[in-house]
Amino acid sequence: MKRKLVTYISRGFVAVAAIFAILLFSPAKMGNAATASATTIDPKTTIAELLPADDPNATIVREALANAIDFNRHPVSISDSDTFQTLINIAPKIVIDKPMTDYGPLVKIANTLSGISIHWQTQLTSENISLILKAFGTNRPSRAFPAVDIDLSNNKLDNTQFKALVAALPVAFPKEIAGVTVNHNNISDFSPYLTYLRGLKKPGADTARLWAFGQTGTDGISLPKQKISENVLKIPFSLFPEYRDQAKGIYGGATVALRVYHGDEDYFNDSENMDGDSIVSTGANFNTALLPFASYDFDDPNIAIPIDINGINRLDAGKAGATTYFTQLDSDAWNELEEIQTKEPTYLTGALPDKDTLKITNIPAGSTAIKVRVITLILGGWGHFRGYAQTYKIPLEWDNPAPQPTTPATASSESGAEPVKAVTKQKVVSPIRKIGLYQQPTFTAKARSRWYPRQSRTQRPMFKVLGYAHSKNGLLRYRVKDVSPGAIDQSTAAFCQE
Repeated sequence: MKRKLVTYISRGFVAVAAIFAILLFSPAKMGNAATASATTIDPKTTIAELLPADDPNATIVREALANAIDFNRHPVSISDSDTFQTLINIAPKIVIDKPMTDYGPLVKIANTLSGISIHWQTQLTSENISLILKAFGTNRPSRAFPAVDIDLSNNKLDNTQFKALVAALPVAFPKEIAGVTVNHNNISDFSPYLTYLRGLKKPGADTARLWAFGQTGTDGISLPKQKISENVLKIPFSLFPEYRDQAKGIYGGATVALRVYHGDEDYFNDSENMDGDSIVSTGANFNTALLPFASYDFDDPNIAIPIDINGINRLDAGKAGATTYFTQLDSDAWNELEEIQTKEPTYLTGALPDKDTLKITNIPAGSTAIKVRVITLILGGWGHFRGYAQTYKIPLEWDNPAPQPTTPATASSESGAEPVKAVTKQKVVSPIRKIGLYQQPTFTAKARSRWYPRQSRTQRPMFKVLGYAHSKNGLLRYRVKDVSPGAIDQSTAAFCQE
């Protein structure tokens, strides 16, 4: 029988080049600067006149213009002798990575830019975001590109600031904005972005895309309470807004996947997998970071028959440390399985579940809630994915009185992890790959104290093993101290994995 069922993620490429903007300023020093626009500035005004050298904030903007690129990513160094008309003609993209205390100089040129990226700022407020976006989008010259990229990465933005950013988008950019980047912040609620997308007349893969990986905020959004029976939770995929919107085509061909979330990091939160702190690269480990619930090749002569299909649309909450996301089977794959089950039932074992229902098994007894992490990915240019991961907290209501979990006498009630046990003989070890140190046995981004990148043998750090413990999910952790020559603090101990 020649049948082939392969579920996969398209590796097509979309040739989209982007630099984005993070826009920050102090309202106390902005005054009426946010109302300034390109139409009030004489096009013959030179950059030196517009951004005087005795103003340190203007100097930062001039330096960014000197290293600008155009919409096609070609270098376009703009000098002090160039004019405001030059900015209008070029519509440059600039990067500012020095803290500014007064954003008036940036506001003067904001609406001539086709993209701006500002990082490591310290004076960002919700009001600032709203004002700067208004300056960025108001009275844009006809030569300026309408599709704008804004990057607000690495600024410790929280949910309130993100909400203010999204609220300002339809006011500042009523026609089009290509993308918004907020990687490496403290955002845990992306629902304002979903509301904004639904309000667009023609949302698509190249419009208003969100880049928001590497967040430290893990609280997530609470969903309605769900009934659970015998440690198994059955919920519709449509419980998650991303799946509802995907069905309506709002994402323009995005991939949506999910996993049970134990607070552990995954491929999409690891900065080593980020290209320029902005986009996730499809590196060697990507193939195990995102998988379909099932992938079968019936033309493979080595395929084991019958095939167990009980794992389709099912997540195992008991697998601690499992960080792979799973995608829902598409209609073609599902129809193929149904046909095989009807015509060649001996090829399969188990029964196909409901197509639109997710089953989460092995939920610990006595759990009051479970967290599910939903990731939305859009394939960008050069094999990179853009998107974001949203954590959802699902309160649980047990059909019968839930059995209480048994807690070992040595367990910590605060962290759910075993106390540290000393080793009988301390030894010094050196990691051969990238390794992180954490303040507690249960690893989270918030608890991480630092990364140690992979090094050559002579440059590897040295750790003395002091003891061991287990995370709340039972994973072995070692308590170590950095004893490398020249280590900053040899008195502080932390946890790492084997």
